Amino acid sequence: MDVHEAIELQEEEIETLRAIYAEELSVGGTPGARELTISIAPASTAGSSAPALQLWVALPSGYPLDAEQQPPFGLTGSLAAALEDSHIEASLSELWADADGAGVI
Repeated sequence: MDVHEAIELQEEEIETLRAIYAEELSVGGTPGARELTISIAPASTAGSSAPALQLWVALPSGYPLDAEQQPPFGLTGSLAAALEDSHIEASLSELWADADGAGVI
């Protein structure tokens, strides 16, 4: 696995996410150790101080090329409690297993 190639793919995926979630996406860390947060507020709660759902993802240095390094993630916000964590985790794990080196976030 080429870490430099993985970092390039991460940056490309981040740019795609920025195009989709311009105001909702927050990117921290440095290349090879990125942390992403996407905050979603349904139209009915727009203007609220807290997002209804927030997804946090840490990108391991080998993501997305290293299939052994599934990105850790977390969900918070008022809607997070209503979601079944085990179902979401299983769905993301399945997406990751089927990604074959492609970004899945």
